Amino acid sequence: MPLDRLVLSATMGNWARLRRLELADRVVTPAELWPGFTGTGFTAHASFGLDELAREGGAALVSATGDEDDPWSVGYSAHTADHGRFLGRRMRQTWRVDHPHPALRAQVNARWSYWASTSEIPGGPAYENLEVVQPFRQGAALRFIVEPLD
Repeated sequence: MPLDRLVLSATMGNWARLRRLELADRVVTPAELWPGFTGTGFTAHASFGLDELAREGGAALVSATGDEDDPWSVGYSAHTADHGRFLGRRMRQTWRVDHPHPALRAQVNARWSYWASTSEIPGGPAYENLEVVQPFRQGAALRFIVEPLD
């Protein structure tokens, strides 16, 4: 069976507590997309078309950042596993598609609790999976970029 779709995905957005999805003309947060969401499962996907994504020299971009100035200093619930505690620097994560197909979509979902636990993510739901999805084309270039904010 031939490939149908090409997906560039990054998970664990909730580890860095990514809550700011940067689109072409606005920033979208989990609180706006899924108000009042709680529980241990995933939200439904929110999806954004090519016309909603930032453009740079023909490329399509969608970026995500955290919403905390000092993410390493938040309080965690007592039963949060050590590997769920963020120790990194503030970063911008960007998904870039150099020659996007007109059907390209960026999609996100979120979680209220860390994976396989009931431990609440400090500050509320954060994006978990961020993906760009487009019909498969041989040689298409999709990139994932991480750059420090400070």
